[in-house]
Amino acid sequence: FGIPLVEAMQYGLPVFALPGSGVRETLGTAGVRFETRLPHRLAEIVDTVLSKPAWVQRIVKHQTERLAALREIHN
Repeated sequence: FGIPLVEAMQYGLPVFALPGSGVRETLGTAGVRFETRLPHRLAEIVDTVLSKPAWVQRIVKHQTERLAALREIHN
């Protein structure tokens, strides 16, 4: 289970994640999952997302919804 991902979502930060164990199960359809591991592409993606406040708001909104779903599952 991706505790650091959940912690970041709780703080209202947009989550960017490389594919790995627990990422899909933790984020669901929320956050930004990378399809690449190339450092320059990762930087471009993060820069693009963070430069668009509406995108960040949408990502955080979906993450808030995911947190609510996770709370239901684990209560």
